[in-house]
Amino acid sequence: MKLICGPNCDYSLASQASIKLGAEIVECCVRNKTDQTSEIKIEASFDRDPVIIAESLVLPLHTNFMNLLLMIDAIKRNGAGKIHAFIPYFGYGRQDRIIVGGAVPAQLAVKLISASGADDVCCIDTHSETDGIDNILSTSLFAESIKQHLVTTPLPNRAIVLAPDKGSVPRAKQLANLLNLSYVFILKNRSSYGVVSGEVSESKMTESCIIIDDIVDSGATMDYACFNATRLGAKNIIICCTHLINHAAIQTIMSKYPQISRILTTNSVKQKRDLDKLTVLDISDLFARRIVK
Repeated sequence: MKLICGPNCDYSLASQASIKLGAEIVECCVRNKTDQTSEIKIEASFDRDPVIIAESLVLPLHTNFMNLLLMIDAIKRNGAGKIHAFIPYFGYGRQDRIIVGGAVPAQLAVKLISASGADDVCCIDTHSETDGIDNILSTSLFAESIKQHLVTTPLPNRAIVLAPDKGSVPRAKQLANLLNLSYVFILKNRSSYGVVSGEVSESKMTESCIIIDDIVDSGATMDYACFNATRLGAKNIIICCTHLINHAAIQTIMSKYPQISRILTTNSVKQKRDLDKLTVLDISDLFARRIVK
C-alpha cells in the first residue's frame, strides 16, 4: 500500500497514518502554471498497489479540487490498483442541499472524484450526512477524540455542552452523553452571510460551557455562541471544532471573550500552532481505522 500526501494535507496526519497502515509515502509534485492550469508529477510506479491519496479541499477550492482530480488520474495512469481518496476537509460539504433551480456541488464533486479514478471517497465530519459520499467518518468518532482529551485534563466544574445551531445538536448530544453532561442549543437565524441571531433553547447555563461545531470559517456562528454563553453566565468556555478553517476568525473571537480557556480542533487542515490555548488533535487513527474497515 502507498500513500500520497497532497500539498494541502497536514503532513503529520499523513505520516502517522502511513505508519499505522504500513504504507509507503510517495511524493507528488503539483506545479500551478501562470495560465492557471496545473502540472502533476508523480515519480513512482505502483504495480497494482492500493493507493491512498490524502488531500484537504481548502482555498482556493476550485483549483485544489481540479488538482486532486489530476493527481488521481496520474496515479491511475501509473498503474495503481484500488484508489482511496481520503479528504479530511471536504470543501464542498456545506453545499449539500437541493435548491430549486440550483446545483448540488457536494454530490457533483464526489461523482467527479469517482469518475477520475477513485474507487471510494472518505471524508471527516461533513456538514451533514451528505448523499453521494461513500464513507463519512462519523461525528461520534470526533466526539470520542474530544472525550479522550478532556478526560485526561481537568474538566470544568458544572459544565454543559452547547450546540451553536440545530445542525450541531447530534454532535453536542454525542459529546454530552460521552461526558455525562447536559446539552442545549441555539435556535439560530442567518439573515445574511456572516450575520446570525437567535436564542438558546433553554435559559439554563452553567459556569463552564463546551461549544462544539463542525467548522469555524467566518466565525459568526461561534462568535454568537460565545456571546450567548457569556450572556447567560458562563465563566469558562471550551471551543471544539473539527475543521478550523479561519485562523484569524478564532483569534478575533478569543480577543472578544477572555472566558475562552481552550480551543480543540483537528489536523484535518494545516494549522498554525501559535495560539497558547489551541490544541490540535491528531485524527490519523480515525483515518487508519476507516481505511482498514
